[in-house]
Amino acid sequence: MLSERQIYAAFRSLLLKHLRVPDRNSIHVSEVVGCLRKAWLNRKYGDLKNLNHLSNAKCVILGLGFASHFVLEEALRELGYVTEKPVTVEFPNGLKLIGTPDAYNDKVVLEVKTVNKIPDYPYEHHILQLNAYLNILNYDSGLIVYICKKDGRVKIYEIRRDMRKYVQILERAKKLYYHISKDIPPEPEPSHLCNYCEWKLYCRTL
Repeated sequence: MLSERQIYAAFRSLLLKHLRVPDRNSIHVSEVVGCLRKAWLNRKYGDLKNLNHLSNAKCVILGLGFASHFVLEEALRELGYVTEKPVTVEFPNGLKLIGTPDAYNDKVVLEVKTVNKIPDYPYEHHILQLNAYLNILNYDSGLIVYICKKDGRVKIYEIRRDMRKYVQILERAKKLYYHISKDIPPEPEPSHLCNYCEWKLYCRTL
């Protein structure tokens, strides 16, 4: 008989299958658009073999987001978009900033987000992420596609390239690289996202 444990294991396996494991000299855009302390904790204490630092519920939530991306990416490829192709910026000190846009063609970059509620305006960390891809790929504009998991609504926002925000990303990448290389936790960056962070209790003890 099928058990709940097997369902949870299936979602955990899905995440492990598509896990991007960064090397010591590489920083992912997704790491620096959020809390740098969380990114540092993921690097230092995250279990990359079994994801035991993630609860079963968190694996399901993340897995459902993956599944939505897979369906949409297949449709976008049929429309001529390039999907999930990494792009890289190299720093003189050997650091690499790596991004993986959800999709792009010769005119626009797309970033797809599944959410519980579509915001009235795009979230700042989503804007930073898309803006990094726009600058790396040298595009003028991109689209954030929000898909609401609760009611099925879709909302698309256009974002224009902003060099100042890109410089912010570059500086955060260098800062995270420094803290990883020195094995020193960055300062916490409190926000409402702390409520959903798997490190929220441990973070307070550092």
